[in-house]
Amino acid sequence: NALLCGFIYIKYGYSLYTLCYCVLVSVGICIAIIDLRTLEIEPHLQIVLLLLGVIVCIVDRNNILLHIVVAVCLSLLFLLIYFFTGGNGIGFGDVKLIALLGLIVGWKDIYVGFIVSAIIACVVENIRKSKTGESRFAFGPYLVMGAYLGLFLGEPLFNWYFGIFA
Repeated sequence: NALLCGFIYIKYGYSLYTLCYCVLVSVGICIAIIDLRTLEIEPHLQIVLLLLGVIVCIVDRNNILLHIVVAVCLSLLFLLIYFFTGGNGIGFGDVKLIALLGLIVGWKDIYVGFIVSAIIACVVENIRKSKTGESRFAFGPYLVMGAYLGLFLGEPLFNWYFGIFA
């Protein structure tokens, strides 16, 4: 936790973003551990993320619409997956979590974070499934990890990826 907060301070300096992202790191670790153990994301932790999202939107008021649009679009995508799989492909907590993470970290960072987390989850969970036979897993830790990666590498990876096609 302290190491990640130190890196956040190095990248974002002394700012309200640093404070919000450090709280995000702490809450994200709690979400990851609880989701791994119970396959659920606690509502009170989601409320903390919602408050962080509101604070970030207020601080970044010039881009508030982007924060809201990415939160809505990603949650709708996850909601479709949730409904089409009958809740077996993704949990409803993940639907809310991706929306809250998108609200907090912004569209480029969560886009990169989502793609990276999905790739890592596919690799790790397929290896785990081949060894244990268990197909159910917690996606929340991967989403949280993706959000962290987005905070640190989101914009450069986003620009690199779309620069390939330019």
